[in-house]
Amino acid sequence: FRIDLAVYDPEDEGRFLLAVECDGARYHSSSWARERDRLRQAVLEQKGWTFHRIWSTDWFYNRDGEVGKLLEAIERAQLNRHADTKPDSFTPRPTVERAEPVETSVLAGTPYIEADFTIPGSEYVELQEAAEEDLMQCVVQIVETEGPVHIEEIARRLSRLWGYRRTGSRIQGVVKSAVNAAVEQNRIQYVDGAARRFLDRRDRTGKTAVRDRSAVRFSTLRKVEMLPPMEIREGILEVVERNIGINASDCAREVSRVLGFKSLSSDLRNRVSETATELAEEGCLVLSGEELRLP
Repeated sequence: FRIDLAVYDPEDEGRFLLAVECDGARYHSSSWARERDRLRQAVLEQKGWTFHRIWSTDWFYNRDGEVGKLLEAIERAQLNRHADTKPDSFTPRPTVERAEPVETSVLAGTPYIEADFTIPGSEYVELQEAAEEDLMQCVVQIVETEGPVHIEEIARRLSRLWGYRRTGSRIQGVVKSAVNAAVEQNRIQYVDGAARRFLDRRDRTGKTAVRDRSAVRFSTLRKVEMLPPMEIREGILEVVERNIGINASDCAREVSRVLGFKSLSSDLRNRVSETATELAEEGCLVLSGEELRLP
């Protein structure tokens, strides 16, 4: 479903506070439109959306009053967010694509642990003005807890730990410099080759853990582009090992479950399919038609 307007949560990037619908009153006067939108809104509310509706005629005749009502609705949504202790009480972002619901997997992913520690003196020094060595220490600690992790997620986490609500371009630049300095000192490493997006500890040994993100605090961790390639690869191999002769579609659904996703989007399906093809080209998998198996 498409939503006319969505209000971002200023305290958590990737989350939305409110859906604002602006359809005209005449359009909603017919019974079929009313029934359709009632069902549509109910489905989206089950997904975590909070709705506020603005009628075209009200906006035309009393715009200031409607703006006031909208601001009040945003404030109520903020208060409800703080009062709700559930980790995933709001939808991370609107999805216009169709997503398939998935059930609990028989494979259990390792719970994703988010870095959470106190930074001494952060209340006195702006992040952008902090010493590079101090920033490197923080970066290394985040990577040791969450690696492999996307560099944007490192900047986002460090920004939150410092007490900021948003991660601007200046902060991203400072964090990237600290990350590169830590890499040069062999304290952490890029693990996705020339792309240089994902970082991990230098002493990582063994298989990459496939982590369950169903209870993470930061919704950006569930974005497909934030999923480490090596984690998806390991997830596919684990699923194929447990399910001999599984087809590509079921494999994508099972990997989605292990990662803690409530539904399988087309983006994640495509990502799993592309990764499975790469594994087959490398000889790590045998791809026969739609069937996947270990060599």
